[in-house]
Order: sequence, then structure tokens, then C-alpha cells
Amino acid sequence: MKTESNHRILTLVLPAILICFSSVLSPVCFGQSDDSLATIKAEQERLAERYKQLESKLFSLHEFEKDSNPGRSKLLQKAFLQSQEKMTNVQLTRAVKLINDGKFKDAEKMQGEAITNLTEMLKLLQAEDRDQQVRDDIDRYKEYAKEVDRLLRIQKGIRGQAEAGIDQTRLGKSEASAAKRTAELAKKMGEEEGKESREGKEDINGDGESKENAESDTEPGDGEESGEAGEPSEGEPGKGKPGEGEPSEGEPSEGEPSEGQPGGGESSEGEAGESVPQEPQESNPVQQKIAAAQERMEEANEALKDAKRDNATKKMEEAEKELAAAKKELEEILRQLREEEVDSKLKLLEERFRAMLEQQIRINESTDKLALTPQEARTTEFEISANRLAGDQKVIATAAGRALLLLKEDGTSIAFPVTVEEMQQDMFQVANRLSAAKVNPVTQEIEADIVETLNELIEALVVIQKEKEEQDQQNSPPSGHGQGQPGDAPLVDQIAELKMLKSLQQRIFKRHQRYAKYLDDPNDPVGVSQEPDIVAALDRLADRQAQLTEITRQLVNEENE
Repeated sequence: MKTESNHRILTLVLPAILICFSSVLSPVCFGQSDDSLATIKAEQERLAERYKQLESKLFSLHEFEKDSNPGRSKLLQKAFLQSQEKMTNVQLTRAVKLINDGKFKDAEKMQGEAITNLTEMLKLLQAEDRDQQVRDDIDRYKEYAKEVDRLLRIQKGIRGQAEAGIDQTRLGKSEASAAKRTAELAKKMGEEEGKESREGKEDINGDGESKENAESDTEPGDGEESGEAGEPSEGEPGKGKPGEGEPSEGEPSEGEPSEGQPGGGESSEGEAGESVPQEPQESNPVQQKIAAAQERMEEANEALKDAKRDNATKKMEEAEKELAAAKKELEEILRQLREEEVDSKLKLLEERFRAMLEQQIRINESTDKLALTPQEARTTEFEISANRLAGDQKVIATAAGRALLLLKEDGTSIAFPVTVEEMQQDMFQVANRLSAAKVNPVTQEIEADIVETLNELIEALVVIQKEKEEQDQQNSPPSGHGQGQPGDAPLVDQIAELKMLKSLQQRIFKRHQRYAKYLDDPNDPVGVSQEPDIVAALDRLADRQAQLTEITRQLVNEENE
């Protein structure tokens, strides 16, 4: 769903901005024929009109997303206000007048300012896609780290066999196979990293140009636009990275180091060239280390062919050091990416809970007002008002479901998802009671519990974010349980989890005391109630206590592990 909604906003908003980027290049054509000048005038007018529509669309999308996605709504609102503050629309409109007045230099200056403003807005609107990009990067780097770890184990095993005196021919085949696999990893990294770079550039250049050209067959400066959009792709990192051709030529011949080296195209192919890892060093430190490891493997294989076992063992050790360094580098990258992902999720959750809190407070206030209505005055209009509140409560419950999904997808917290899930159940319970026009104290007390839970969640998230900021300033590693593999650091630490468990237990206790007031005989030690609502509520409370016991056991087991 997140990806689909991202595509929707990009489809609606970004194409217009990309068109602006292509169109504002028109001043380069000034001084050409009258026909070209007339075309530029028409294009500038069309650009100003389209940007006016864009501003309107930003505001309408902000209003549309306000309840369902407050984070995106704030992003769109910020883009709209930024456009208003920078007066981008005014700049484009003035450029039209300046062109009509023949003041081309002033028009070009005005368009230059508009380009700067549009670039800033584009970056702002693309910020929402960063979350998915980080998740994709984490998955990709995890795969790299796993493969590097495998290669490291393989190389250590081969070196152990060499030290044990295993037949050199057999060792050579194993070492050549390991070198080939290392070269394949270097090639894969080059291709995937290059693809990421190209896609980022195409988002700004290629897509916008194609959309513009599709709408207009005769745009001014087509040659210039296509050249500018195409120039970056000629020197993109992925195309010249090691492993993009030469390694594939050397893969069939496992015993020849010269043909298996990644990136051998720029240096002599017949040598174990020192220049081989230089290109990766400029583009990707991890890839450079993997390429260096592959080179040492090839050298070890060559030493085995020459019956120089001691030298081969030394080269194997060097390959291990390069792989270990690459693994450490990948772990650091994963740690940084996970920290960025955690920061984004914590901020997003806080925004969503604050939006829910504002809406819930309004519902609580309206319920309190309805509860003051005398019994004899509770007519059809009263029931309609209660049902309307029930609908509003279901909307908030749906928003809580989205926050719950975010927590479950992250998968590193136990207490927080349970808290949100219980809060959502309370919301649905309130919605059902309001649908039945029950605005009595039981309904009001559950509504108060929802507000209390939201406040606790917001307070916890604020504290967590503050602690993370302090850790970042001190350059200290994140604390907490369950950090596990790189990229799997917990969303919240164990202390925050325990605090949330304490709040859950306190809430169960208070609600149990509250329900005790509605028993047939409050002084009865057994406690019996014939009220269906109370019986159902006590059953839910028992389930919550059992669930709380289970997740506490899970946390204890994790700590013991």
C-alpha cells in the first residue's frame, strides 16, 4: 500500500515539476529566429499555467491526506508553503512578461531563480520515497554481507587445507573457484550500484523529458534537453565499475588470474595488475576491497601452480584480511542505514499518534456533551449524532491499524505493537457502543483510556528520539536488546519496552478496578455480574493479562539468550 500511495503522489505531482525543469532551459535559445522566439513565449506561458495548477494540486492533496496520512499531508503542506514563500509562480509569470517585453537577460535570471526553487521542491517531495529506498538498500547490503561472510569462511578453509599439506592441484581448483565467486560478487555490486545511480538520474532527467516530449512534438531546445539528460549516463559509476565485462571473460578459465580480475578493462588484461582495484576505490570502498581480495586469490592460485605453498598461504591470508575489511565496512553501512530507517519510523509514528490524539480528544468532548442530553430528549437526532461519532472513531481505529502494521513490519518491538493493538480494540469497542447510542460512563472511561494510551505512546517516542539524538552527538553505539545482525537494530530499546509493559499492566489493573464498581455486589470476593457488557469486557481483560504474561516471558527469554 505504501508503494502504491507513493506512486500516486509522484504521478500527480512530480511530472509537472520535471516538465518545469525541461522548460526553464528555454533561455538558451534566445537570439534565434522569430519562430523559435514565439515558441519560447508560448512554452513559458504554458509552464506558468501548469505550475499554477501544481500549486493547487499540492494544497488539495494536503487536505486529502490530512486524516489518513498526516506525515505526507505535512510534507505536501510544506512544499505548498515553500512555493508560496519563494513566489515561484510569480517568478514564472514575470518571466512571461519579460519575454514579451524583449528583456531576455532579465527573463533568464528570473528563470534561473525558478530553477533553484523547483530543485528544492523536488528534493522535498522525493523525501517520502527515501524510506523505501533505505529498506531496499538494507536488503541489498545484507545480501552482500552474507556472501562476503561465506567467501571469508571458504578462504579460511582453503588456507587451512594448504597449511595441512593438501594436494596443490586440488587447492588450486578450490582457490580458482573462490576467486571466480569473489569476482562475481564484485560484478554484481558494480551492476546493482550502477543501476541505483542510473535510476536516480533518470528520475530527474529521463522521465521528465519523455513526459514532456510525449505531450509536445515540437518543443524548443529539444537537442539541448536530450543532450543534458543523456550526458550524465555516459559517465555513470555503474558502467565503468569493476566486474562489468572482463570478469565474465575470465570466469571459464578458473586458473588464470589475469582474466578473472574485476575491472581489468582499463589495465592490461594479462597482468595481475595493481590498477585493477583502483576504479572500485574511487566509486565503492567495499567493492574495492572485494576486488583486492579476488586479486590476492588469483595470486595465491598462481603461487600454487609454481609450487610456492608458503607464498600462496600468505596471499590467502591477505585475501582474508581484505574480505574481513569489506565485511566490517558493510556492517557499518548497514548500521547507518538502519539508524536512518529507525529515525524515520519513530518520527512517522509520533506524527500519526499525535494526529490520532487530536481526533480522539474531539470525539471524547462530543461524547461528553451527548451524555448530558436528558433521557427523554434522546431522539433520532441524538442517535444520528452518536452514529456520526462512531464513524469518526472507526476512522481513528483504521489509522491505528496502519501504525500497528508499521510496527509489525519492523518486527523488532514486542510491547509497542501489543499496546497499539489493544488501543485499537478499545477504539472499536467505543465505536460499537456509540453506534448503539451508549454514551454512559463506561464509554467515556474507555475513551479516556485511549487518550491516556496515545499520550503514553507519544511520550515514549519523544524520549526515545531524544536519547538517540544524545547518542548520536556522543557518537556512542545504540543501546538495547536484539541488535543481532547489522541492519536489525531494534526500533526501541529494552528499557522503553519494559516501560510500555508496565503501562500495560497498570492499565489492566485500573480497568479491573473500574469494572469492579459495576458488579452486582462490589463487596463479594468472588465478583459476579449479569451485565453482558461487563462480562464481555472482563473476558477481554483476562485475554490481555494472558497476552501480557506471554510477551513478558518472550522478553525474558531474549535477554537470557
